[in-house]
Amino acid sequence: MGKLSLVFPHPGIYEVLLGTAGVAENISPIGIRVSDDFRIRVYSGSLTLQNLSIHPYCLLLITQDPVLFFKGLSGQLSPERWVYGLPAINGMSCIFVAKCKLTALGNPSEFLLSFISEMGECKEKSLSRGDGLFVDLLVHITRVDIVSKDERDKLFEIIKYETEVIRRTAPYLEPFLKRIEDSLRSKGYKLE
Repeated sequence: MGKLSLVFPHPGIYEVLLGTAGVAENISPIGIRVSDDFRIRVYSGSLTLQNLSIHPYCLLLITQDPVLFFKGLSGQLSPERWVYGLPAINGMSCIFVAKCKLTALGNPSEFLLSFISEMGECKEKSLSRGDGLFVDLLVHITRVDIVSKDERDKLFEIIKYETEVIRRTAPYLEPFLKRIEDSLRSKGYKLE
């Protein structure tokens, strides 16, 4: 499982497509919480939770394609092949097979992932919501000094939201967030 550290290089929350089977095959987006272990949170009433209750195994399909996440969210991804009896789609450069152990029942329920197998090159980092928001934050920061006060107030609401999400989903970026906040404060901007 040496490729895990390439795909999930630091603690945070990564987005993957999760293939499950049990009640019915399902491929849908989910966040993988990476720290000392790997966990997913699954909400009551979801087909994913129903499937994992019957067959506690899943595929993590690694992709950077946002259209596939949309299709998965809207139920438009159909299995194109099967891996260990679990639904997958073609074109994935990396697939991990995992056993999913229920560790907390609730809404959401939490599962600990134990990896069994990996397939593909697995050279591409998994999609990170925090990384994407960080780039968006940088764009907003470049506009702070050049927009009207009304626009700046709107930007600071966005910046506040983005920094909160980045801290939660990509904690390794904290030193950079602090530098950005210090820079904005040094210009007299209030961030609270």
